[in-house]
Amino acid sequence: MQHLVFASKIERGFDRLMGQLRRLGIGEGITLTGFVPDQDLPILYSGAELLAMPSLHEGFGLPALEAMACGIPVLCSNVASLPEVVGDAGRQVDPYNVEEIAHALETLLADGNLRATCIRKGLARSGEYTWTAAAARVLEVYREIV
Repeated sequence: MQHLVFASKIERGFDRLMGQLRRLGIGEGITLTGFVPDQDLPILYSGAELLAMPSLHEGFGLPALEAMACGIPVLCSNVASLPEVVGDAGRQVDPYNVEEIAHALETLLADGNLRATCIRKGLARSGEYTWTAAAARVLEVYREIV
């Protein structure tokens, strides 16, 4: 049996969500961690089989990048910043299509070759996002402006 971990600050509506999950008989397989400090994230990622991030809005998508850096396959939405961050290193889905999300999760969990490809590409992709590279890009923009 798979176990789902929501690593997020507890927002309004989570109680209602957990109540619905209990009514469906699947509440026992779900953990809400609440806020996870940065220093604990690598431990959480390393115990995961995948990161599912079918978000509607993201500023940058740092959790996807962190998961890829830890060798964890990523399933993300095909909107906001996530397609740019994840690229072809993960599975992208329509965040409004529940069937597509479910199928992608099942495939990513069951297909060992796909998982290996996502892990390999994710490790390479995460290496492109360094503070040195970001600073070089900012410096390049400043030079273009001046």
